[in-house]
Amino acid sequence: MWRNRYGRLSGGAVVLEAVGTLLGQGLFGRLSTRHASHILLASWLFFGVVVGTAYRSSLIASLTIPKYPKRPETLEELVTYVENREK
Repeated sequence: MWRNRYGRLSGGAVVLEAVGTLLGQGLFGRLSTRHASHILLASWLFFGVVVGTAYRSSLIASLTIPKYPKRPETLEELVTYVENREK
């Protein structure tokens, strides 16, 4: 089912194996020994690590940044800000 007419795994099987590995489904032993499939799997894993690390870092940064009040832009906003601050 996963093999083409030359006895090799089809490209779809390799892609399914790579995506399954990223989703935590594990390797089932269907992956071929060709270099192209190894490169595809390594690329998927590298992509997953990079995206996961970037998402985690930006989430941590957004949760730890203190919330500052809006900066006054006009003279009226500045006067209102100073009046409210003195109270």
